[in-house]
Amino acid sequence: MHETLLSIKNEIGFYYSVLKFLFYFTLGTIILFFLNKIRQIFVFFFSKFSLQKLKENVKFVIKFIIFIIVSTFIGWLVVSLLF
Repeated sequence: MHETLLSIKNEIGFYYSVLKFLFYFTLGTIILFFLNKIRQIFVFFFSKFSLQKLKENVKFVIKFIIFIIVSTFIGWLVVSLLF
């Protein structure tokens, strides 16, 4: 009985290691896929548009993100002060 339980434990450990390896492989594959897509987007932007227009678009996006963060903080502050 003890040998059977030990054998089952070893098999579960083996399958756990295989599943863990497959999870790491899948995660790495997804990350590499997205990095490749991001690289393709940058290549597209740099080949189609001028650098000045790209800088203006980046500045607009940064200003928009800052606006979102500041407005969220102000809304949180007002709610926390009133309630």
